[in-house]
Amino acid sequence: MVIALAAFVLAVTGFVATGPAQAGSPSRGIEVTRHVVERGETLWGLAGTVASPREDLRDVVQEIERLNGLDGAGLRAGDVLLLPVERG
Repeated sequence: MVIALAAFVLAVTGFVATGPAQAGSPSRGIEVTRHVVERGETLWGLAGTVASPREDLRDVVQEIERLNGLDGAGLRAGDVLLLPVERG
């Protein structure tokens, strides 16, 4: 029951916390949105959903890592990430 309740709270939090926000230095703000990681998602896959058609995915992955203070590409279901808003 505790696991089911925790899953419910995570699911509700993901739906509530999907509004846009701003992140970045005062000189250059980046529009971001919150995303709750689902099972099987990767940084490369998420980068592909927000990158413009001509943008290098490596740069987008690095931007997501920087926004979230990540040290690698490992994600876990339930993690909450800041993603740059779609540019393309």
